[in-house]
Order: sequence, then structure tokens, then C-alpha cells
Amino acid sequence: MESVHQLLPIAIGLVLLLIGLVGLFRSRRKAPFVFLVLFGLVLGAAPYVYNHFAKTPLTMYKKRVDGEWHVTVTGWDKTAADYALLKQEKETVVLQMANRDVTDDALANLVGMDFLKELDLSDSAITDAGLAEAARLPSLEILRLSGTKITDEGFRTHLMSRDWLRELDLSKTAVKSKTVREWISVYPEKRKALH
Repeated sequence: MESVHQLLPIAIGLVLLLIGLVGLFRSRRKAPFVFLVLFGLVLGAAPYVYNHFAKTPLTMYKKRVDGEWHVTVTGWDKTAADYALLKQEKETVVLQMANRDVTDDALANLVGMDFLKELDLSDSAITDAGLAEAARLPSLEILRLSGTKITDEGFRTHLMSRDWLRELDLSKTAVKSKTVREWISVYPEKRKALH
């Protein structure tokens, strides 16, 4: 999915290309219209070229799967401070960051990931405060929290009422089985959980 800041140059490039082509066929002065055609092509192609050739610090950790960006930093050899690099990955759809050094503070770097559908935080150091950050992700559907320090109360406070969640992994957490059953019972045909 392309973002608005990428679609704008493409749209402007197409308009300039069309104006240039019409001008080439209708005008005696060809030079300005040749320039418009060339400039329109360059402008329209710029986002595509940037997306496919630009290198970011996380390039080796991300890949495109079925048109969606997947970022896997599970097992990486960076420091906890390097999670700030995730702020640049706003179009990420699947994020795997199941590392022991992932803390509640690291989740603050996910703000603005409006397309994020799947998040793996298994075996991380997040607590209920981290659940508050995860609850702010508007598209999140799948959340893996196995082996984290979250509590039953934290789950109830931050995630229980989130209708968009459909799959959870709460194994090896303090979330009670009764709470999980209650969460599933709201949408039994759509929700599933490991516990």
C-alpha cells in the first residue's frame, strides 16, 4: 500500500505527462512539452525508484510479502536503543520483535504504524505499560505476548475491549484462563487465543 506522500508525486507526474503529450500533438512549439513529458516521467517514477532502491538502516531486516512490509528484528545483534530505527518503518504490516531487551519504552517507537496488523513480542520484557502502547495501534489484529510480564489486570484494562484484536498468544503469562475465555466469548467465531 502506497502512502499519500508517495501518491502525490505520481499523480502530479501523470498530469504533467498528459499535458505534455497533448501539447506535443497540438502545438507547434515542441520543446516545452518535451520537457513536461520528461519531467512528468521522472517525477512519477521517483517514489517507485526510492521504494525499491533506497537503503535504510533496517533494510536487511525487512522484506515485502504479498505487497506488505514485514520487519523481523527478533534475534538481531543491536542494542535496545536501536529500536528507535523502527520509527522510520511506518508502513510495516508485520513486526516480529521477540527479544528479551524489548521494553515498554521500545514500544513507543511503534507510534504511527497505522498499518501494523501483526506484532510478536514473545519473551520480551514488556509489562502492562507496554500493553497501553500496543492498544494504540489501530490496525492490530494479531498479538503475541507469550512469556511476557503482563498481568490479568493489565490485559483487562488495555486490551479486553479492543474489538479489532482477533488472535492472541497469552501462553506463559499471568493472564487468567477465565479472562481469555471471556475475551473469546465476545466474538467466538472470529477470535482465538493460545493460553
